[in-house]
Amino acid sequence: MSKKWYMLIWLLLVTAGVLASQENPFQQTGGVITLYFEVSSEELPEEEKGKLDAVGKYLEERPEEKIVVEGNAAPFDSEKLRYNMGYERAANVKNYLLEQYQISENQIQVRSEGSKRSAGFVEGQDNDAYREDRTVRIYFPSEVVAGSWDEYRFALRANLLRWATLTPDIGAEWRINRDWGITAGVSWTGWKIQDFRYALWEVMPEVRYYLGKEKRGYIGVMFKAGEFNYRFSNPGVQGLILGGGISGGYQLPLTERLALDFHAALGYLWADCEEYELVGGKGVLKQRENRHWIGPVHAGISLVWKLF
Repeated sequence: MSKKWYMLIWLLLVTAGVLASQENPFQQTGGVITLYFEVSSEELPEEEKGKLDAVGKYLEERPEEKIVVEGNAAPFDSEKLRYNMGYERAANVKNYLLEQYQISENQIQVRSEGSKRSAGFVEGQDNDAYREDRTVRIYFPSEVVAGSWDEYRFALRANLLRWATLTPDIGAEWRINRDWGITAGVSWTGWKIQDFRYALWEVMPEVRYYLGKEKRGYIGVMFKAGEFNYRFSNPGVQGLILGGGISGGYQLPLTERLALDFHAALGYLWADCEEYELVGGKGVLKQRENRHWIGPVHAGISLVWKLF
């Protein structure tokens, strides 16, 4: 593989890593961020603004994302007053985000649960016992849960079918959001046993759209380019290959961080082939032709390692 291809692959992986490093602030909190309020107060405490700043930056960078802001209250006073207190707390959180960050009002849904989440009033308990009731909870509408496979941002990949043919294969995926992902993989090998020759390199970028509630299945568009040199008998064939197609697959979780990705693609391949004979240890060109293929253009079972 030429130096320019190595440089292109390196730049692609570095760029994906930098972009993927923009962590989702909800991942480490089980899908919920909780803000705590003072007794009988709807004012946003200063010490809680740091949590909101992470949310605000995240929404500002991703205008397609939305959150639900839910206000809660302790089980005192009338039901109407508890509802109003919860709503005012949630509204103040929304107003803070809109004032401090360039985000759309449509990205934030406000609601009040009053004291519905409270265990109820208990005689003799002090105000500290109701701390969990004096809250605002921030959710993704999709109810993202830490460790689920639809929320990872960056993962490494290895096509096991390639490795089974003694062809090293590595790749990476940048998950833009729950729906969209970009993958890039590279395969290469070059070994020779007497007159037997098996050598190739190949790069394959892909754009994916994930389907379903759990976002494990997907469809996409892929492209591949590379060079090959196969000689299993005399003559041998070498050349350039270009193509692409419609891809699809399914990710099967194995653990919190590992999964198997079953993937395939149908499309078109073009190859500039040179057929050669080995004469005196040197390749002699026999003929050259362009070949075309419509049908399966890719298949794999990849081990996926979710980094973050």
